[in-house]
Amino acid sequence: MVRNQLRADAQSKIKTLSGRFAEILAPADRENRLRADCRSNCGAVADAATGKTAGDELDDIAIAKDAALDRVIAEIQMSLDDYIVRTVRTTDSNLNSASVSEELGLILQDEAVQPPAAFVLRSPKGNSLLVFYGLNRGMSPTSTTVLRAYVADAESLRLSDSIGTDMNDYVNLEVKELHSPKSDEIWLLVSGQMIGANGPNIRMRVFAYDGRKFRAVWMPANQWGEFTTRVTQDGFTVDGDYYRSSQHRHEAYHLAPDGLYLRRPGE
Repeated sequence: MVRNQLRADAQSKIKTLSGRFAEILAPADRENRLRADCRSNCGAVADAATGKTAGDELDDIAIAKDAALDRVIAEIQMSLDDYIVRTVRTTDSNLNSASVSEELGLILQDEAVQPPAAFVLRSPKGNSLLVFYGLNRGMSPTSTTVLRAYVADAESLRLSDSIGTDMNDYVNLEVKELHSPKSDEIWLLVSGQMIGANGPNIRMRVFAYDGRKFRAVWMPANQWGEFTTRVTQDGFTVDGDYYRSSQHRHEAYHLAPDGLYLRRPGE
């Protein structure tokens, strides 16, 4: 019952917080007037006191709104952190990736851009829980991607590190656990499609976590196309057709303790 109540409380709080996105993004009268001015001349001085043009003021408003959205996202993340720390115990079956994924999905519901995922690192140094989720940012066509790690401390967890903002504003997110080349690390392959791109602009990343900190192992340039990734025993493959091209992509990557390597044909 306590767990159910904590879940209900977290769900209610996050729903309330998410409602603030629309409030932040709704244009005030001043913004509407500035936009009307910009239809004829964005470079005209709109405020004699500041000397700022209508365009300058609209830029300031956009920056302020983005900062306000970030603050709400941070509160949502802290709410999820609090729920995980209070409910997941390292000594029972709750340190289970499937269970945590399901719990986060129940809490976030429509606020997530895709079902959350969770992973467990069990190493000689200790155990860690990793969670991956993407959050909607209200009415704007943007999202925030989160990859967070919690390290086991006695019988509970504490937040250890966070990464993943490089995948902000990407959808169709996918995360896969790779066969780590190091026994005390977990390696994850993350991919997604850029929001608003005129076609499938795909980004891929490999992140590693050592029980204390994340690091980016592989950060290639985006590629345009429809690609499928498959985990292999010692790495992964990428296959698919490039966008608006007759070319086909087939790459096989090998993971080693010191990094990631592209196999040459025939290897």
